[in-house]
Formats: sequence, C-alpha cells, structure tokens
Amino acid sequence: MARPLLNIDAEQVEKLASIGCTNQEIASFFNCSKDTIEGRFSAELHKGRDTGKMRLRKLQLNAAEKGNVVMLIWLGKQMLGQSDKIVHAEDKSLSSAPDVSNLTEEEKQTLLKVLVKNDGETKT
Repeated sequence: MARPLLNIDAEQVEKLASIGCTNQEIASFFNCSKDTIEGRFSAELHKGRDTGKMRLRKLQLNAAEKGNVVMLIWLGKQMLGQSDKIVHAEDKSLSSAPDVSNLTEEEKQTLLKVLVKNDGETKT
C-alpha cells in the first residue's frame, strides 16, 4: 500500500526558493522530508533560485546606478573582470627612486645631506 502524497503547493515551493530558503527549510515549512522536496520539486527549486538571483542582481545594479561606490567596484570585479592593482612599499620606493648614476661624488654627498635632513623633519 503506497503512502499518500502530501499536498504541497509547487508555486509556494518556488517562491520559498526564490527568497533563498534552503531545501531543508522548505521541507520544514511543509512538514515533510528534504528528500520529498528535492525529489518532487527539482524544477521549481531551480526556477525559484534563478528568480532570486535575478532579483538580487537587479537590486545590485540599481544600487550601483544610484552611486553606491562599493557596489560599483564589486560589480566591476565580478562582471567585468576588473581587479585592484597592489603595489608593495618596496616596489613603489624602488620605482620612484631618482637616478643618481650621473651625479658627481660631491653632488651625491649634497643630496644625501638634504635627504637625511628632510627625513628628520616633522611636517605640520
């Protein structure tokens, strides 16, 4: 004798999936097993989750269009493959160091005195 099917509204399963409910949470809502939800409502779960993702993407784009800088940066990284360029302190100081190879020894000593003097000064 087969067990009677629970009366579960497929549309409600889809709506719950669209707001991010897990399969276990949906099963708890209908007082059934997770296996029942996954076995009988696979298509509704997929469609609901896709709908939720589309709604979230729209909200993110709206936030970016309103000038949310964090969202603009995040979406640029996610959708456009943009990334932050990291410059290490050592690399930056080496790349901005002046070329002193053409200076005389006296010019080098003068430059060194100026740099040491300026390094010890405090800026207000």
